[in-house]
Amino acid sequence: MNPSSSSNADSPTGPTFKVSTRALTVDLGAARLEESARDLGDIDRSGLGALLEKLGTLDPGEVAEADPHLLVTGRRGRFTVRPARDRFVLRSATDAAQNYLELAAAEVPDFLDGAEIQPAAPPPPSAPAVVAHPAETRLALALTLFALTALIVAGSAWWTFRPDDLDPDAEYVAIEAPAEVATLRQQAAGTYGNGAGDDERTLEISSDGAVRYREYGPGHELADDRTGASRLARRAADQAIVLRVADLGPIELKNANTAVFARDAYQRRPAPAAAPR
Repeated sequence: MNPSSSSNADSPTGPTFKVSTRALTVDLGAARLEESARDLGDIDRSGLGALLEKLGTLDPGEVAEADPHLLVTGRRGRFTVRPARDRFVLRSATDAAQNYLELAAAEVPDFLDGAEIQPAAPPPPSAPAVVAHPAETRLALALTLFALTALIVAGSAWWTFRPDDLDPDAEYVAIEAPAEVATLRQQAAGTYGNGAGDDERTLEISSDGAVRYREYGPGHELADDRTGASRLARRAADQAIVLRVADLGPIELKNANTAVFARDAYQRRPAPAAAPR
């Protein structure tokens, strides 16, 4: 069955969305790691807009620490919705391979209801076109390409060194010796868990460096599923061994049986028994 088929029938006021919360207080006024998942049931468009407005006004420090978000199901499927400055980041909760989107609050209900979000139209030209000689045209083209290259380089540098980076390179020393990398990856490999039932979260660390994070919600339905490649490093402040995972964040390898992610401890789970021959 389509996951959204039973949760988004149109109401007299428009489409409805099945919504649950993560790491949010009952009034949605604060983000707390210890808050359990809550199922809010079916919410109409205006109700979802009000939830997004609340989510967008959370304290940035609480957002960085607790990772508060909504799990919303609409015609398009099930998505996690996280605040990101004055916009919202949407990721598919059922297909980790899908790219994420950054949308304004007003665009979120339309997207979840199945509408295609169109890019903004380009601004009108500031001056009428003029006829140029071939030499002038070549010079203008060269200058334009130079300016575009400079903008791309500047944009790349800003993204790499942006001031709000929560995992800056300066805080780590890369572990690069092949023998040490192989040993540490082999020692870390396994499945680690935190919580159970509707609040269960797991980390699957592979010996090749891949890390998969999964989070479950009401009815033990999969709410978040992300996979990223990792780099081994030592944290400069305390020499702790850390897996720096793309699109996920740092995971500290506390000891042989404990990994710490987003300030939560994940305990190693026993390997499944081998099937009888």
